[in-house]
Amino acid sequence: AGASGFIGRKLVAVLQSKHELTLLGRDVKKLSHYEGPITLLSWEMLPHIDARNYDAIINLRGYNVAESRWTDI
Repeated sequence: AGASGFIGRKLVAVLQSKHELTLLGRDVKKLSHYEGPITLLSWEMLPHIDARNYDAIINLRGYNVAESRWTDI
């Protein structure tokens, strides 16, 4: 998860040349610009996926730390 974010886009660019990728996101349309042998999944599809079929899972989903101030000072 997180493939459409800042780090995710860079990571996909590096990994896709040597690995078969499956990208997970809330909106598959946001991920559809990726080319090559990439499988796209939405969160609704996740219960039907067997995680044992994957060698690694990278979760980049998280809070946008650049969205607001980190402190109240």
